[in-house]
Amino acid sequence: MEGLKIERPLTFAPADFLPANEIIEFRYGIKWIKGYAFTIGRHYVIDLRDTDGVITTIKIKSYYGIRKEVGYAVWNEIFQQLWAHYFGAIFNRYFDLFERYQTFELAGVKFLFEGIGLENNYRIPWEDIALSNYRTYFVIHPGQNPKENKSLYFARDWNAFILQRLLKKIVDQRK
Repeated sequence: MEGLKIERPLTFAPADFLPANEIIEFRYGIKWIKGYAFTIGRHYVIDLRDTDGVITTIKIKSYYGIRKEVGYAVWNEIFQQLWAHYFGAIFNRYFDLFERYQTFELAGVKFLFEGIGLENNYRIPWEDIALSNYRTYFVIHPGQNPKENKSLYFARDWNAFILQRLLKKIVDQRK
């Protein structure tokens, strides 16, 4: 059976196994560890959620700058491998739904035939969608009115990265 086996270091607990077809959502990011007067470290985090709603966390820690480059490199490599073997398939599934003109929702954004729907039934036609991309989040807004927008954070919102990639691909195709 294909899936992801996660072993916990320095424990006697059995490894967690997450079947590939049960991974439905993910989020990732860097969480800062605050001390009294300054930041003392960081956690590089990847959260996976399965069909039962169980969250499995992959966390790499660095304190006082010790091994932060190594931690980042390992975290980035894990993310790249997860994208290649699992998350890319989730992206392809949503892109196939879009190409078949199916209505679906991803990360709180409704995909419709004529465009996307945000909260309060606010709709943006496909030709008017604009994205503002930043390191830890991105913003969806109409090209002429950036005040009407929706922000999604990669570390907080499930499948925000997939939504960003999907919208970017669709917007690029329609140009």
